[in-house]
Amino acid sequence: MNKIFSFQTVFQFLQIVVWFIVVTSCTGKELLFEGRETGSKQGTARMILTVICMNNNVQYSAEVKDMNDGTISYIITKSTRNVCLDPDGKKKRNVYYIKKCFQGQVYRPAQNDCQGTGNAGNHWGAQTFTFCNTNDNACDNGIGRSVIPAASPAGQSCDSDSTAGKKWGLFYFVHSFLEDKDYETARRTFIALLTEKPSGASIVVWTPLVTSDSSKAYVNLINQDNSITESSQLKNTSNYVLCLNIQEQEI
Repeated sequence: MNKIFSFQTVFQFLQIVVWFIVVTSCTGKELLFEGRETGSKQGTARMILTVICMNNNVQYSAEVKDMNDGTISYIITKSTRNVCLDPDGKKKRNVYYIKKCFQGQVYRPAQNDCQGTGNAGNHWGAQTFTFCNTNDNACDNGIGRSVIPAASPAGQSCDSDSTAGKKWGLFYFVHSFLEDKDYETARRTFIALLTEKPSGASIVVWTPLVTSDSSKAYVNLINQDNSITESSQLKNTSNYVLCLNIQEQEI
């Protein structure tokens, strides 16, 4: 006799139920950051299944700080601490570290700046990299997926970096941080801490994510008006690179 419900069908149904509970119980801002990190809808579902949210009246803000070791920290802070729990009941949050210097610049610990090479005329040595040397999926896992560091010039520049003893990948911010007014102060603080950022109307920085067009990948634009926006460019375009590290912290 044929089974009416397969295990896969039941699991998919449970995913939908949990998704509904989470989305209706939380603002989802922190979850969005996690989902985009995985670079896939499947990854997003897995992340949501590991989080239990308890309060739908949480006001979010972000704390940005120069760590004086060549990195900038970004932490989501909340008005109540008992918001999102892991299944083991522990309260946790992610701390996001961004390298203070653009790739190619050299950090000077004594001065806490990025003027260790070059000069103001060449943006203190900031270099540009292609996402991929070909406009196809040779350097990534396809739509909705992320860069393959070993295959991507931009990705490799972060993957081989050991600043502050951390493991680095390509930088990105998600829509919640880019667009939400709750994070406006954090955005401005973050941009101000990039003291040796290249000049120009917009500084184009590669992200690790690709678009539905196999020839393009997403970029973040750091603009003169202190906004950060998202766009896409051909993968063989040369853009600046910032690097990101994510660490879990119990609170």
